[in-house]
Amino acid sequence: MPIIPDACYKVVDNNFAQRGGMEAYLSASRRNYAVLPDTVLIEWHRKKAMATARHALQIACRYPEQIIVLRETSDQFDRPADCVSIVEAMIDKAQTRDFPAYCDTVINAPESEEMVECFAGHEAYAQAHIDNLVEEGLKVYRRFEKEDETLSAAEVTELKALAVVPTLMSPAIQKRTYEMAGSIAAGMIRGRTPDKSADPRDMAGFIDSLAFRYAAMMVGLWICRRGSPGAYPVNRRNVGADVMDIKIAAQASYFDGLLTHETRLERAFENAMSLIRALGGYRDSGRSGGDGVIGVLREAVPGSSI
Repeated sequence: MPIIPDACYKVVDNNFAQRGGMEAYLSASRRNYAVLPDTVLIEWHRKKAMATARHALQIACRYPEQIIVLRETSDQFDRPADCVSIVEAMIDKAQTRDFPAYCDTVINAPESEEMVECFAGHEAYAQAHIDNLVEEGLKVYRRFEKEDETLSAAEVTELKALAVVPTLMSPAIQKRTYEMAGSIAAGMIRGRTPDKSADPRDMAGFIDSLAFRYAAMMVGLWICRRGSPGAYPVNRRNVGADVMDIKIAAQASYFDGLLTHETRLERAFENAMSLIRALGGYRDSGRSGGDGVIGVLREAVPGSSI
């Protein structure tokens, strides 16, 4: 489905989608679209899938023509060849097209044995998916702990301020966060697609890859979590929630923003977007960015850890 130039596409997290802000956003204009990442749907199917999903999707099903469903993105860590196609490549066209019918036949329909069986299958898949994310999250936190040991006093001071009020980063923090995200993203691309590498000569493509966006959101979360008591959770449920939030935020970086009631996630997203904007990355559903590395970070590319 083509992106409408004057429409607004906001990615919503699982909490926002179930509250009044979602209805206010969708009812304000028929050109306001709520983008549902697959991660949100997985969260709703994690436990008591049928009851949770049928409750959580009530607001969305009142505006079914304004819902965009995103596909699972584990195979999209490398950027599509055509930068303008990034957003469209992420959209699950079949689920988006069929969402009104799904509301009629599943969410608002009487319960049936067939429906119970179907949701039980979704629940098993969702739990296995989240278990995999937890292991990924624990690795990220170990990396964060090592990064904390290398910070200067000036960097600690600036990062504390950014955790409260996201704003333009200093050149030093821009460079550090870029290299952190770049290193994480390059490893993700190599791990999932061994025949591909992050080529510094194609920096625009690298910055626009889902791997880099995912890594940038990890770094945004690092800024907001570090320095506080018990900064990096060990509880598997909390770790899983963090990684799912990161995935949602990474997808939101391509659209017109993120709608969430979670303050930490909002600040993590804004800090990551500060970096992405400085890099000239694709954003705002293709209406901004896509123009490659700019500013002080251009100097960081040749000697980066990518």
